[in-house]
Amino acid sequence: MFDDKLKTHIAEVLSKLGLPEVEVDLSVPRDPSHGDATTTIAMGLAKEVGRNPRELATEITEAIDKREAQLDAVEVAGPGFINFRYGAGWYDDRLRGIVREGDAYGQSDALDGQRILLEFVSANPTGPLNVVSARAAAVGDAIASLLEAAGCDVHREFYVNDAGVQVQKLALSVEARIRELSGEPLAIPEGGYHGEYLSDVAKDVLAAHPDILKQDENERRATLTSLAVERMVASQRADLDMYGVAFDRWFHESELGEKVGQTLEALKETGETYESEGAVWLKTTPHGTNDDKVIVKADGYPTYLLPDLAYHIDKFDRGFDPAIDLWGPDHHAHIAEMHAALEILGHAKEQLEVQIIQQVNFLEGGERVKMSKRAGAIVTL
Repeated sequence: MFDDKLKTHIAEVLSKLGLPEVEVDLSVPRDPSHGDATTTIAMGLAKEVGRNPRELATEITEAIDKREAQLDAVEVAGPGFINFRYGAGWYDDRLRGIVREGDAYGQSDALDGQRILLEFVSANPTGPLNVVSARAAAVGDAIASLLEAAGCDVHREFYVNDAGVQVQKLALSVEARIRELSGEPLAIPEGGYHGEYLSDVAKDVLAAHPDILKQDENERRATLTSLAVERMVASQRADLDMYGVAFDRWFHESELGEKVGQTLEALKETGETYESEGAVWLKTTPHGTNDDKVIVKADGYPTYLLPDLAYHIDKFDRGFDPAIDLWGPDHHAHIAEMHAALEILGHAKEQLEVQIIQQVNFLEGGERVKMSKRAGAIVTL
């Protein structure tokens, strides 16, 4: 971060003045008006040599060759700070160095050997990506690139939540569009998705499976779920490809398989679960949450917390530590829940770092436009 030439010059000055050999500390002043760099070396040495720190700082300052050190000014401040302002020669050398290093400029091995899984965007596969995902994709990809420049082995991952109620509602909504194309009145189910984009999905499904409505209900729902998710994910991938963001893996929740059940059993073995009102609860309150959390509902379906916990355990099992996630502001409370659950399973909270990507708002007539995939009101990526 700081020029070794300046550090070396200060060390030579200390030697010429007969002062003890110490490590030269440089930092950025809190107030930019104080200069480009500052050191407390005079204050540290003053006590050791029995001198007044400001007088010692003045002696060191007067012995510095500004031209050799590529400085425009050297100033003593406060009780003995020495502030430096870089000269034109310093900037010339930096620019030449940047040109000389080319693509290698800014690269380091500071994080060499560290494997990090960075999960970002991870929008539900229930519709096209909207502008919120644009911000998450840009920030996530930039963080990944910065970590890679520091020597880190970064794995970019998109989590596809292809299980749960919202995907069932998606399948039912596509079925409603298929029935509409077949001459029936449009009847989107309660909590379903009204977006016109599902008409295109319905047409694709009908083209591939013209007898879809004649299938057994369970078979039809399974087919519709699979095809709807497949087409939504393909659409999202195409958008991100055009946006310039690529992922190493699109991890589907359905890939977890037995991992969710194994995670539930592991939680039960800790003695930190209990049953109440037909549901299974996790004792997260002692670990920092406001109240305990349901992990399996009374209907037997897991809440979002359980498969998400299983997914993160899978990340660690694959050798990534830490895992870094980028979430939206509506998931802020989920951070404490995840940290608590991980702690119960013996993992350090530091193994999961979460960055919140704030909402993107559009205004129309001075009022915020509310976007909703369910209502079909979206500004797409």
